[in-house]
Amino acid sequence: MTGLWQVSGRSDVDYETRVYLDAWYVKNWSMWNDIAILFKTIGVVLKKMVHTKSIVPTLFERNNIRNKERNYSDKVS
Repeated sequence: MTGLWQVSGRSDVDYETRVYLDAWYVKNWSMWNDIAILFKTIGVVLKKMVHTKSIVPTLFERNNIRNKERNYSDKVS
């Protein structure tokens, strides 16, 4: 589920702005606004996935790092 404030900054948006955006949405509802929010949601999700992928290693990558660390410590000891 998505909404105007969720795609306008989500947790960076303060409470008053959330209320304002929700009220604006109710007053200006249209199918076109919903479609715009839907496309903006897709953009936000894709951007988040790319950003997360580049910063946070996957479980597979973390396991490889741990295995390399173990192998190194076994060789040193």
